[in-house]
Amino acid sequence: MTDRGAEPDAPVGGRIVVDGRPVPFEPDDSVAIAIVRAGDVPGRGGTLCLAGDCGNCLATVNGVAYVRTCQVAALPGTVVGRHPAEGKPALPSVDLRDLARVPLGPDIPVRRAHAGLAIVGGGSSERAAAEGRDGALVLDAADGIEVVGIYPGPAAVAREPGGMLHLEADEIVVATGSAEIHPVCPGSRLAGIVTARAAERLAAADIDLGRAVTITTHPIRFEDDGSGRVGAVVVAGEDGSEVTLPCETAIVDLGRAPRDVLARMTRDPGVRAVGSAALDHPLPPSPIEGVVCPCMGTTVADLETAFDKGYNELELLKRASWAGLGPCQGGACLPHVRAFIAARTGGPPPDPFTARPAARQITLAEAAADTTIDAFRRTPLHAEHLAFGARMDRFGGWFRPWHYGDVVGEYWAVREGVSIGDVSTLGKLIVSGPDVVEALERIYPCHV
Repeated sequence: MTDRGAEPDAPVGGRIVVDGRPVPFEPDDSVAIAIVRAGDVPGRGGTLCLAGDCGNCLATVNGVAYVRTCQVAALPGTVVGRHPAEGKPALPSVDLRDLARVPLGPDIPVRRAHAGLAIVGGGSSERAAAEGRDGALVLDAADGIEVVGIYPGPAAVAREPGGMLHLEADEIVVATGSAEIHPVCPGSRLAGIVTARAAERLAAADIDLGRAVTITTHPIRFEDDGSGRVGAVVVAGEDGSEVTLPCETAIVDLGRAPRDVLARMTRDPGVRAVGSAALDHPLPPSPIEGVVCPCMGTTVADLETAFDKGYNELELLKRASWAGLGPCQGGACLPHVRAFIAARTGGPPPDPFTARPAARQITLAEAAADTTIDAFRRTPLHAEHLAFGARMDRFGGWFRPWHYGDVVGEYWAVREGVSIGDVSTLGKLIVSGPDVVEALERIYPCHV
């Protein structure tokens, strides 16, 4: 029976499937909020920001791993599998009944566009100015357009409903605001810890947080209630003594950090950050104990070990300790790592490390969308390799030697003799065709 008085496109609730069990959701719920509404957590503990800044709500959604569930709308039939508490999510498997079948997914369409001005983010004065400027384009995750990378040009790559967007622009303005700082201390991986903004979102969704306490200074520790959830937060009193605050939810309001990961992907003069994304927010105190990088499990002890081995520079410490190498690219840990280095060196905090695409996890199909690779790309030394008995295979889009028939002999030749590396792929192209000479002489100022 149809209710003709209802809005035809009005949002409705429904059910999603989480770890094999049905979970109801309300209209406008994200997957993460629906899971919290059901009394559970979308990830495996840790502070929830519900803003896409951390990796504490990552899960496998409809077969795709490392999805920020706080950024995905809950829709009927959505299938969610939380990542393992230990280890990584399982890789997709092929149909073993037909090993010859190539497990191809659907083609990802690419929309190409140009804008005089592209604004990434919303809610700033820059966005208001852009909306009145000819040729301006606003790219906002709230509208379903997630920018995953910014490149020299400048250019941007974004995921949008139904495909990918490849954008060239005269100017790109990053107006993505600020992220909330997460606590680092013993117990910070417990469930039931949320940022102030996340608490506001949960309250707006009419979710009861139970007995909640809000802290504005960095805690000494969180205490377990015996079930993996926070049961109390311990802070320092005015006289330095420990004060225990029993709670069912701990709300942390510990400051802000610029949400500038996209702006740090390129030094192109056509890219600039504005607003909170460009501010130099105060750093938190240097962490003493606990998990610094939730994505990679890096602890303060890991930072100290790497630092004591001589990895004193931010980029080196990142590689040695793995802090900042996870899906959020330092969204949660970077302020703490910078504060740690400043405390250990006694100098100013180091500049943030260079960010790498993608700022949001995308599939290989999305990354390679509308890209064609020559299936038979060969180096200029291809014939020489074959003459020496090489078995060729694909490496990075080129055919290169896999081995020459004697793997052990090749190993000892490299270790004790002379090895040759084929770097002829650097800047080399094989050009053929009836008019190739004329074409090359139009490009190069010489006789070919």
